[in-house]
Amino acid sequence: MRRPLRIGYPGAFYHVTSRGSEQKDIFRNLKDRGLPALLELTGRASLDEIVKAVRNGFPGDDRQATKAGITMGHCYTGAKLKEIGELFRLTESGVTRASKRFEQAMERDTGLKESLIEIRARLRLSIA
Repeated sequence: MRRPLRIGYPGAFYHVTSRGSEQKDIFRNLKDRGLPALLELTGRASLDEIVKAVRNGFPGDDRQATKAGITMGHCYTGAKLKEIGELFRLTESGVTRASKRFEQAMERDTGLKESLIEIRARLRLSIA
């Protein structure tokens, strides 16, 4: 028997199963498994959109804009660490470390956190 439909909420996250009826695979190949159509529906901002918004959010402070761009790219784009690293000239682990350090700085600095909330709102991103 089918499950009843779930009530939908704008910006909500939903679990997508990877099995069909009788536990059979529903993907024909690995490319289908990436769900490119689903990623389009989520309305994620691209890495370029985030970098542009962050630069506008931190005018004249390229260093802070870079750190914020790395963190937001890591949290909101779904881009691979390698892709983010190539844009900012970092290794994959460098992206992770920079993102973690920036998040720690946001916990200490409420002004920084508010700036990122404003940028996130302009990009219409939900909280990750």
